[in-house]
Amino acid sequence: VQTMSTARQLELALVIYQTEYGNFPVTAPAGDNDFTGEISGDVLGILSGKADPLNPRQIVFIEGRQAELDRWGHPFHFAVDLNGDGELTIPDPDGSSPKVFRRQVVVWSLGPDGQPGGKGPLQADIFSTAPVD
Repeated sequence: VQTMSTARQLELALVIYQTEYGNFPVTAPAGDNDFTGEISGDVLGILSGKADPLNPRQIVFIEGRQAELDRWGHPFHFAVDLNGDGELTIPDPDGSSPKVFRRQVVVWSLGPDGQPGGKGPLQADIFSTAPVD
């Protein structure tokens, strides 16, 4: 529950950032449809209001320490919709059906095992929202 709550807070922080600045706090090569990455020091610093060209007004979107790692000590991951189609696709590492989300942002934890994908309570990733069936 704590990890899902933090993932939702991070998702909300990214959405509010996008509303405030009109883009997401990432630098992606031109032509990319979506961006997937780790919520690490750079992104967390931007969302925490530290001085950065991507947050020139130093707005605090989330308190940094509360969202740094999931409850198992792993960084959170996120995907943002850069092409504006309202859909994000997260590939499944085992080659099965990818997870599709109809939203601008999704945040997830790799779960207790720290590995992408997996099934069951000890292996499954924990997403800020449910994928589309």
